[in-house]
Amino acid sequence: MALIVLLAGTTGKTSRAYALSTYVAECLDGYGHTTVIVDPGLTPAEVLIGGDSSAAAARDIAATVEAADAVIPVTPVRNGSFSATLKAVLDLLPPGAFTDKVVMPVATGGTSSHLTGLEYSLHPVILDLGGRQLVRGAYVLDRDLEVHGCGAVVAPESDDALRLAVAGLSAALGSTTQVAGNDELLIHPDEALARHRAGALLLDVRKSGDRDRVIPGVLHVEKVDVPALFDPQEQGALGVARTRSIVVFCNREQGSGRVVQTLRDLGYTEVRHVRGAAAGLEHELVKTAHAHIG
Repeated sequence: MALIVLLAGTTGKTSRAYALSTYVAECLDGYGHTTVIVDPGLTPAEVLIGGDSSAAAARDIAATVEAADAVIPVTPVRNGSFSATLKAVLDLLPPGAFTDKVVMPVATGGTSSHLTGLEYSLHPVILDLGGRQLVRGAYVLDRDLEVHGCGAVVAPESDDALRLAVAGLSAALGSTTQVAGNDELLIHPDEALARHRAGALLLDVRKSGDRDRVIPGVLHVEKVDVPALFDPQEQGALGVARTRSIVVFCNREQGSGRVVQTLRDLGYTEVRHVRGAAAGLEHELVKTAHAHIG
C-alpha cells in the first residue's frame, strides 16, 4: 500500500482543517494506506515565517514528503485563496518536491464560489513543485463540517464527494482494495427517522458534554455503559428485545459503528447506525421539519 502525506493548512489540532485532515486520513486507512499528517503547529514559528528550509524541522517535513507516494494539501479557503500557513509549509519544500507524486487538494470554506479561486491560486504552486499527477480533490462547505472533541463529522452530501475523491486517489495509486467495514449497516438519516417513527429505538451514544443539541425521543447511553445495559444477563439491563430495531448515532460514524458491533456481538440482529452521524440526523430533522431540535 501507499504512503500518503497530508499537509494541514492550519496550526492547532482543534482547527477545522486539521480535523478534516484526520477525517481524510481515516478514509484512506480503510484502503490500507499509511497516512502521516504534517502539523505546522509543531514547526517553530520562526522557521515558518522566515521560510528557513535549512532548519531541522523544515528538513524533516521535506523528508516526509520525499518518502510519500501521494500528497494531500488540506486548507481552509478565505477570499478565494489557500491559507498562509499552507503557503509557509510549501515554501519550505525544495524544488521538485511533488515530482512523481499524486497530489489531491482538499479544502473547506464558506461558499462554493471560492472553489475557482482556490484552483487558480493553489494549482500553480503544485505545478511549480513538480506536481503533474493532480487528481480531483474535494471541497467541503463549512456548514457541512462539524468538529467535536472526538474529531470531524461531514454531512452526507459532502461526505459522498469526499469519499469519491479518496477512492479516485487510491485508484490512481494502483490500489484495487475495496473499503471494508460496517458500511452496509449505515443508513441515511431519513431512513433512520422513518425507522424511529415505526418504533425503532433511537440510541444516542454521545458523551454528555457533546450533546450540545438535543434530539427528542432518543435514549441517551454512554458507550461504556452499553454492554451492561443491553446484555440480558446483566442485573441492570434495560430489557430491550434482541429482535427490536435499533438505530445508533454518535458524533462520528466510527463511534456509532463500534457500538453497533457491540450490540451485534450481544445478539441484537436489527442494528444500524446513521450516516453522517448526529450532524446528519440533525440536518435531516431541520430539512424535513420532522421534529424540533431544542
